[in-house]
Amino acid sequence: MVEIIAETAFSHEGDFNYLKEQIKSSHSAKADYIKFQVFLNSEEYFTDSHPSLNTISSFMFSEKQWLKAFLLAKEFGLKILVLPLNISSLVFCEKHSALIDIYEVHSVCFNEYMLLNYLSKINKKIVLGIGGRLPQEIYNAKKLLNKSDDDIILMYGFQSFPTDKNTINLLRINEINKKFNNKIGYADHSSFDCNYLDTLNTAAVSLGACYIEKHIVVEIGKKRTDYETALNSNFFKNMVLRLREIELILGNDDIYKLNEKEILYRNREKQIVSSKDIKIGDKLSLDNLTFKISQEKSDFEQIQFEDLIGSVAKFFIAKDNVIKSKYINKIND
Repeated sequence: MVEIIAETAFSHEGDFNYLKEQIKSSHSAKADYIKFQVFLNSEEYFTDSHPSLNTISSFMFSEKQWLKAFLLAKEFGLKILVLPLNISSLVFCEKHSALIDIYEVHSVCFNEYMLLNYLSKINKKIVLGIGGRLPQEIYNAKKLLNKSDDDIILMYGFQSFPTDKNTINLLRINEINKKFNNKIGYADHSSFDCNYLDTLNTAAVSLGACYIEKHIVVEIGKKRTDYETALNSNFFKNMVLRLREIELILGNDDIYKLNEKEILYRNREKQIVSSKDIKIGDKLSLDNLTFKISQEKSDFEQIQFEDLIGSVAKFFIAKDNVIKSKYINKIND
C-alpha cells in the first residue's frame, strides 16, 4: 500500500493555530502521515550572520507546543513523521519517541555525522531525503545510520518551488531501486495548480514509490511560506483518492497468483480431448489427442500435453471426451 504524507513545512509561519488547522486538514484529506519540521534553538542551525536567522526564529514553536501538536495528530489518527533540523530538535523528539513513527534526515543534514550517529541509536524507521544527492553520499549516510534496509526509506524529490517537470527525472527512481535495497518515496514539489500532478504520481508509483509526500496548507494558492507547491484539504483528498485508484489499477506484482477474473478467463481455453475413440490399452499419442473448446474441464493443463504422450488408457474413451486422470495410467506413474 502506498503511504501518503502531508508535509506541514514552515507554512504555519509560527502561528500555532494555523498548525492545528494543518493537522485537522491532513486528517480530512485522508493522509496516512503528517510531517513536522521540528526546529528548536535556531542558533544551533544558522551562523549568527545568516540573513534567515531572525525570520526562521520567529517561526519556531516551544517544546510544549510541539508536544501538543503531536498529541493532536494522534487524536486524529495520523502517524507522525518528524524532520528534526538539528541535535536539539532531535533530542526533544527522542523524549517523545513513543508518539513518533518515522524520523527523517533533511537534505541539508544529509551527511551530518553527529545527527546521523544520534539517529542510529533510535529504534525507528528513518527517511533519507535523497534529492540532489549522489550514490556515494547515500551509501555513506546508510553506513552511519547502521540500520537494516527495511528501516531506511529513500525519499526522492527536491525543493525547487515549483519544480519544473523537465527537471524531475522520475526514471531515477528506477535506478535507485536497482542500486539500493530500500523502499522508495517521492516528495512532490510541483505547483499547486499544475495540471500533471496525477501523471507524476502515477509514474512515481508505477516506478516503485511506496510513499508519496505533498505539502498541505489551509488555503490553496494564498501566499505564505512554502505555499507554491501546497494543496488544501479538498485538493489533497482528491489526490489521495486518485492515488488509491492507481493502486487498484496496478494491483500486485505476484505473477504466480491469478485473481478470480483471470481464472475465469483462463478456463475458456481449449481442453485436451480425444480426437477419436481410444480403446483400453491404447497409448495416447498425437494421433488420438487434440485440443478443443469443451464445457467440461480436463484434469490436465495445456502445458502438460507432452507428459500425456505414451500414457495407456485404462477405460474406453469416446471421441471428444476430455482426458481425465482416472482414465489413464501415465507413463511416469
